[in-house]
Formats: sequence, structure tokens, C-alpha cells
Amino acid sequence: MSGVNKIKYLRGLFGTLRIMINNNIKIMGNIVDWNKFKQASDDERVQILKEGAEKGDAEAQFLLGIRCYFGKAVPVDYTEARKWFLLAAEQGNTDAQFNIGAMYKRGEGVPQDISEAMRWYRMSAEHGNRRAQYYLGICSDVNNDYSEALHWYKLAAEQGLADAQDRLGHMYVHGEGVPVDYTEARKWFLLAAEQGDADAQCNLGVMYANGDGVPQDISEAMRWCRMSAEQGFRFAQCYMGNMYFEGDGVEKDYTEAFYWYKLAAEQGEAHSQDYLGEMYLNGYGCSVDYSEAMRLFLLSSEQGNPEADYDIGTMYEEGKGVERNIALAKEWYQKAAEKGYEDANSALERLK
Repeated sequence: MSGVNKIKYLRGLFGTLRIMINNNIKIMGNIVDWNKFKQASDDERVQILKEGAEKGDAEAQFLLGIRCYFGKAVPVDYTEARKWFLLAAEQGNTDAQFNIGAMYKRGEGVPQDISEAMRWYRMSAEHGNRRAQYYLGICSDVNNDYSEALHWYKLAAEQGLADAQDRLGHMYVHGEGVPVDYTEARKWFLLAAEQGDADAQCNLGVMYANGDGVPQDISEAMRWCRMSAEQGFRFAQCYMGNMYFEGDGVEKDYTEAFYWYKLAAEQGEAHSQDYLGEMYLNGYGCSVDYSEAMRLFLLSSEQGNPEADYDIGTMYEEGKGVERNIALAKEWYQKAAEKGYEDANSALERLK
């Protein structure tokens, strides 16, 4: 199993694009009585928004679009949602501009049109919408245009968007578009982590575990990774399992390691599936269960984990839970070897 010395910084999965919802009702103009709106029933709110929207109140137009999009007290109607978003967008509402972009990207109420989607995203971003800036950063990032990604992430991060702060931290850790700078990475990870961003909390923990830009401090690493893991972040849960399995910074505790690996494995984390399989195979923190071990190894293998391929090979070689089969053992070892797993080469040499 991997110890903490092998823990890597998490790239962070790009989040699903979301329709922007402005939960902060702005008191603007006298078209809509927002105090009356806040005290009204849901049906009454719809009527207030319709009256305000028809009179040209951009905030009312935007909020009515949200209701039409999600079907809140009105039927779901993408065409109607786009109509109100467009009217609000033309008055400079950046959340509405962003939402029109999202609708073009998905083809909701309009034919799918990525170019038109990007036009609206850029319009929103250039008017200061931090979520649009973040999204343009993602688009640039996935196309390896790190200079452009850095530009947009930084704009969004400076407005306090935790997702962008975390991505900016990644760029400084990996030297993408900037020189590697752990001090700057820690700054952005910390800002995001303090807002509760689980990815950033985990990566801040990794910085303390590795001593990157900070004095190595396993207790501090555990503190940040536990925060992340308790939010359900599967990579942090795997990290916690490693710490308890290895007894690194904490007393070795197979029961606790089993607990964290299981949480991560149930979310599909490939390494945790393999590590949990090894615990079932050897009876660490649980009863020996070859069937469950094999099931978990196969799940991990399906995600391309060579260590799981190797473990399946071992089960066939030793006849644990399966009929001993050297030919199958060699096949699995070969799969692991082709993915660069060095122990598999030794196994193949042994079985010649």
C-alpha cells in the first residue's frame, strides 16, 4: 500500500456547469417592492416578478428566468427562461449572461451552439462575473493554454471564488503557466480551504505532509485532510486510510484505516478499492474475505490501476478464493507490467 510519501496533489475534477442563481435580492429602483416580495407566498412572488419583469426590472427578469428554468411555482419552460434571461442580460445582468451561455452549451431551449455559448460566457466574464471567469479558465486549462487559464482563474480567485482559488493553487504547485511556487500555492489553497473547499483542504494537507513550502507537519496534514474527508472528499478519505494504515503521525489503526478506505472505495476511488481489497485479503481490520477482495480488485482494475492487476495475479498464483491458475496469474501480472508496475516484472520472472 502507498504511504503518505506517495500522496500526490489532486488535480481536482472540473465541476458540472451550473445555472447561476442569485440568492441575494438586490434593492434597486422602485419597479419591484422587494420587501413585499420577501414576505409574499411563492405564488404571489411569481406574480410580483412577472409584473416587475414586464416593466423592465432586470433583477425580476433574471429571477423569473430562474423560476422558469427550474419549474419553481411555474412549469419548467426553457424557452420562457431564455426569454427572461436575455432581457436581463441585455441590461447587463452578468448572471443572466452566464445562464444564456449555459443554455446554448447544453442545447436547452435553443439548438446547441458552443460558439454562441462562449460568446455569452466571455461577455459575462468581461463584465466581472467570477463564475464565468472561472469557466473560461477551465476551458483554457483543458486546452493547455495555461497563460489564459491563469488570467481568468486569478480574476475569479481575487473575487473570492473558492473553486478558482483552488485551481490557481494547482497551477503554482505544478508550474503551469507560472514557475513552481509553493508559497503562492499555499496562499490560494488556504483561502479556498478556509471557505470549506474540500479539494483545497486536502491539498493543503498534502503540502504539510510533504513539507512543500511549509515545515513538514503531519499533525497539521491530518487536521486539514480530516476536514476534507469529513465532507466526503474521497481522495482525502484515501489519504486518511493511508495515514492510519502506515501509522504515520498517528498510532497505527487498521480498523480506522478500513473505515476511511471503505468510504472512499464506495465512491469509486480506485486506490482505496485496491487497498480495501488488500485488507480483506489479509484480514487487516476485518475478517478475511477472498470474494470481497477479488470484487474490489476487479473494480480498481477496471479503472486502470496496475496495483490491482498485480493483486489479482497474486490471488490466482496463490489460489486464494479462486482455483490456482498460473496462466491467469501471468495474464494479470502482464497487464500490471505493461502499465509500469515494477513488482509485476519480478512476478513474471519468477513464473518463467
